[in-house]
Amino acid sequence: MPGKGGPENSSCKYRGVRQRTWGKWVAEIREPVYISGEYKNRGKRLWLGSFATADEAAIAYDEAAKVMYGSNATLNFPNYCGSSSNDTSSLESSGQSSVDHEDLVVDDAEKIEIESDL
Repeated sequence: MPGKGGPENSSCKYRGVRQRTWGKWVAEIREPVYISGEYKNRGKRLWLGSFATADEAAIAYDEAAKVMYGSNATLNFPNYCGSSSNDTSSLESSGQSSVDHEDLVVDDAEKIEIESDL
């Protein structure tokens, strides 16, 4: 949509990434919704964070997509393997967490159970 987002928003081709009007990049992903044996694409939107670059936001999206969709995930960087080996140093050094895994918990009861195991 013309006039929406930051100056480079319209040229960004990454899935789940957009630019704020003041220039920060953000990443979001939708929860999978499973109805009648197939995934639908209009689940709840999960916030993944704000990032200095579109590339960092796209990597965060990819990490969340791998967690949520597994081998069926559509990725921005299908050949990037840094996150699967827990190598998120480039994102951590920028002060960004790659994925807020608490947001990926579907059920509060599961969240409490996971936290109590720590």
